[in-house]
Amino acid sequence: MNLRRLLLAAFLLANAPVAAWYIRRTADGSDEPLGLLALAAACYFLWSERRDLKLNPWVLGVGAAVLVLTQFALLHRAPLLLGAITAFFVSCGVSMQRGRSGIVLLLLLSLPLLASLDFYAGYPLRLVTAEISAGALQCTGLDVTREGVMLQYHDALIGVDPPCAGVRMLWMGLFVAAFLATRQHATPWHTISLVAVAFVGVLLANALRAAILFFPESGIVTWPHWTHEAVGLASYGCLLALLLLSDGWLARKLPFALRNETSRRESFSRQRIRSGKLLISSIAGAFALAIGIPFAMGALLVDSPFPSRPDPVTHTFNEWPATFDGVPLQRLPLSAREEQFAHSFPGAIARFRCGDAEIIMRHVTRPTRRLHSSADCLRAMGWQIVHQPVLRDADGRIWGHFEALTSSGTYIVTERMTPSSQTSTEAFTDVSAWYWNALWNPNTGPWLAVTIVRATDVSAD
Repeated sequence: MNLRRLLLAAFLLANAPVAAWYIRRTADGSDEPLGLLALAAACYFLWSERRDLKLNPWVLGVGAAVLVLTQFALLHRAPLLLGAITAFFVSCGVSMQRGRSGIVLLLLLSLPLLASLDFYAGYPLRLVTAEISAGALQCTGLDVTREGVMLQYHDALIGVDPPCAGVRMLWMGLFVAAFLATRQHATPWHTISLVAVAFVGVLLANALRAAILFFPESGIVTWPHWTHEAVGLASYGCLLALLLLSDGWLARKLPFALRNETSRRESFSRQRIRSGKLLISSIAGAFALAIGIPFAMGALLVDSPFPSRPDPVTHTFNEWPATFDGVPLQRLPLSAREEQFAHSFPGAIARFRCGDAEIIMRHVTRPTRRLHSSADCLRAMGWQIVHQPVLRDADGRIWGHFEALTSSGTYIVTERMTPSSQTSTEAFTDVSAWYWNALWNPNTGPWLAVTIVRATDVSAD
């Protein structure tokens, strides 16, 4: 008994850094707190099954070893990975009669991963959405082609903006799939099938939304402004209906997990869990993963072609432009927080006053996750973000565009990333698109990210 308690305590202690990161990341506003919804759902289902739950301290002990080794191998540089490992071992260390696969997915979704999901998956999802939308519009007889993540119609470019990428819809679809699977006490195959339906449904729903919104944004028709939100809600409704119908169909076609706790299969399962051979093989395999995977990932990070720290030369970068669009730039000092961030940034950061606007320029030397979207930065400061369609200025340049609302007023924010200079014809309107292009074409760098913040309707002090 003492050993069981010791293993449980070791697992809790190994999770202390993960718990601290989770609380800090959830509270700082840098990510949307949707993970709390998944965490609440997982806790509800675990509580409802509390009489049938049994802890397996050996699995939790292995989880503690994996977490400690991973933290040493990665030097705490991958907290999201540590959170996923914790969710996995919590799910494996809690013996349940049924519905474990749904709990695993709920715990994974409880992690603050939306910002990372948007960064890495936003651009690929927009590409697929734009391709399907272009094909659907061509079926109506319109001469629409896909240009990157844009839809070109005659001389107009209509952007498939980040909200239409469906990252949040993907999260919500996976959450509904996990919730239904856990409620149904579904088998892993049932859960996997629901996840597949959710993924395909998100792609189709977002493509349909982008195709419908193409008509008012291209000027073919004139609709009230509220129809944009209505179309988005309708696409969510279609996805939810698809998941409910699929769940009902799968419930009839696929077998459920055990419902009778006195059944023969449950007894056999318990005997297998108690089997020393199975336990030894499980622990051996887990320790192999504990030793192999973290250190392999650490080696990959060390041997990466991109340096883990910025080149010291970038800290003295002084080749900032003197003007922007013909307006002189006045250099502004960085705040203490910005100075600290710039120290580990792979490039250089500068702030300027340009007429009635403030411009933030970031000189980037390599593909990096540290080139955050300004929307994420402002959201972390407590601002409300309202995404707007892609903007084309008087010079024909395209910009990512959103409104930032705070107690002091409303700000219009535009940003774009270009290779080397602001006069380049190639531009990216969001960091996800820039990241994937820079990753596959590193020779196009360095890059310049320009963010323009202009106040409108500023309240008097």
